[in-house]
Amino acid sequence: MPRTAATLIASPVPRGADRDRRRATAGVVLRSVLEHGPVARSTIARLTGLSPASVTDYCARFTRLGLV
Repeated sequence: MPRTAATLIASPVPRGADRDRRRATAGVVLRSVLEHGPVARSTIARLTGLSPASVTDYCARFTRLGLV
């Protein structure tokens, strides 16, 4: 279902919750790299239960920031 103004207003999830969830997910991905050393993105996806596309997106962001 596309997100419209009506669905955003009716959404039971507070706006800050998405940001908090993304931060928590970013932490999960970074912790996986720290705990398992150099590791394939597919392995991070398997370990965390995240989709490979999500892991790739986070890793690209971390690379741009010089974190990985």
